[in-house]
Amino acid sequence: MKYYIKSGSLYRIKDEQSMTRIVTVKDPAFTTKKCLEAENKEFYTDIRLHNTAGNLNDSEYVLYDKSKNCIAAAKPKFDPDIHDWSVTQVLHVNCASVDIKGIPYELHMLNSQNYRLTRHDSTIAVEIIQNGISGGWTVTIEKENEFEPVILLGVFFFCRYLEKENECVFI
Repeated sequence: MKYYIKSGSLYRIKDEQSMTRIVTVKDPAFTTKKCLEAENKEFYTDIRLHNTAGNLNDSEYVLYDKSKNCIAAAKPKFDPDIHDWSVTQVLHVNCASVDIKGIPYELHMLNSQNYRLTRHDSTIAVEIIQNGISGGWTVTIEKENEFEPVILLGVFFFCRYLEKENECVFI
């Protein structure tokens, strides 16, 4: 099953000619805390820091509902065995241990335009790939009903958080 993400919305691709918007991000879209709207319900993604020092090992990406029930959580980390990055590319994190409704997954940042969510047996559950010059992102899932659409957009924001953690800041 394929989905498409563009301008803060997740679309289900029905065929080559039509798409249906199923989840959207409400304004403001530029903050780390995102408000997602799906089927007239609100969900949120954010980065939680568990101490005031902002230690990377204590950050967690979360997707939760309006009642603050956690739907998915991701713990970012660095794994040197994922792929061979360039010597000039300094990464702080490149993957995350993800828990979606009590089921463990691993989110891998293959590069800044290609992400994979894998199951505990290393099979691919979701691939998120940037579409290049045409813009947007393609989301491919292996099992049609494994994830609710809001979870897919939440995982996409987890990918963006991983990328943001690796930004080089100049002062």
